[in-house]
Amino acid sequence: MCILAGCYFTGIKNVKFHGDESFWIASSQVFEEFFNGRFDSPYFEDSYMTRTQPPLARYCVGFGRRLGGFRWDDLNKPWDFKV
Repeated sequence: MCILAGCYFTGIKNVKFHGDESFWIASSQVFEEFFNGRFDSPYFEDSYMTRTQPPLARYCVGFGRRLGGFRWDDLNKPWDFKV
């Protein structure tokens, strides 16, 4: 964990915002579903989100936000591009 944190924080100011970050944050509910063993959750069903968003990023975001005290209700919802 210390190595990961050291690598991450060393160059954090050089990291550019990635457009999919909002989707990763909004879909990080899968962390709670996985952690609580709810594998039949709709968050795991075949969908645009599960096909296009990398699972590791969503789990890392979910883990980090839980450590920071943020609940699912505190987060943004996925952008609806149909609007």
